[in-house]
Amino acid sequence: MVDIYQGDRVSSFKKAADSGIWGVIHKATTGATGTDKKYKDRRTSAVAAGLLWGAYHWGTHADVAKQVDNFLKAADPDPQTLVALDFERHARQPNDAGSSSGNL
Repeated sequence: MVDIYQGDRVSSFKKAADSGIWGVIHKATTGATGTDKKYKDRRTSAVAAGLLWGAYHWGTHADVAKQVDNFLKAADPDPQTLVALDFERHARQPNDAGSSSGNL
């Protein structure tokens, strides 16, 4: 299982599956308004490659109800989608664009 977001380079979900990765947990949203621009297309590609799919929300100090609404609209989870919350207690929270790093 790997977790990724729009800033991570993805060359092939099929190659990932062939190498033994079982699934992807992809960032869908940040805060009350942020969305990951590559989430939807990558979901389609990952599932087509036979990978399990999960979506996570990077929680901030924004209104919780607005964050939940943002996540559910953007992630559009189905019964097979793992859903997760990434909330990190820091003095400074990310803006709605968020940040991370890594490659797949």
